[in-house]
Amino acid sequence: MKVKQDNGDIVEVLDKTKKPLARSGSGMSMEIDEGEDAYQVSNGAYEEMVRRGIKLPSRPTGSSDLLDEDGVPIIPIDIMSLSEHRLGELSTLVQVYYSYVVGQLADVKNKYKEAKERHEFVASKVRLTKDGTTADKESRKTTDRRYVLSRARAFELECLHNLLSAVVDAWDANWKLISRLITVREQEIKKGVRQAHIDSVRVMAHQIRDRDERPRRLALPPSRPSRKPLPRRTKQ
Repeated sequence: MKVKQDNGDIVEVLDKTKKPLARSGSGMSMEIDEGEDAYQVSNGAYEEMVRRGIKLPSRPTGSSDLLDEDGVPIIPIDIMSLSEHRLGELSTLVQVYYSYVVGQLADVKNKYKEAKERHEFVASKVRLTKDGTTADKESRKTTDRRYVLSRARAFELECLHNLLSAVVDAWDANWKLISRLITVREQEIKKGVRQAHIDSVRVMAHQIRDRDERPRRLALPPSRPSRKPLPRRTKQ
């Protein structure tokens, strides 16, 4: 504000009754709690999926001796010696459990992405509250309690994601192994059927050949009953 002094000079003085202007865009800025709540979308996405009648696969249940107490399929060491029935049972259990861990990985992946977005928001908000040089702001930010907690949550979900990825890879390998064994068994059965058909054709061919090469006997005319010679007449 400009004021004219007694000597006629005009000087600029501070108007203490005027409120300082807010920073550009500060009126739209969210508080940390509000921003964190806004990024909690993974649970809402899952609830929406359930509302549509779709649920994540569950782990296999039952009293099969091919499941441990936690419902995890047991891959026998002598898997090659399993019968077709047992191999089919194991295949079903492995497929169900594999679908279960894939679904869990997808759920954790969504929550991990959510935690990363929340952490980036918290980090930005915390940095805005710090004063000093750029290095000072960075140091104060990384030691702020809110920053540490949000980063720890994101890091925890990242570790869980990595572990579940390894589990999924392992069960993917198990499923491929069992699928190959089933394919080999099917090929062996088909090969056995083809071989049995070939053997039966060979037997029939030998029988036909033997029948054609067997010597034929000529039919003899029916024998006539022998006649006794008539007694000769003697001259008297």
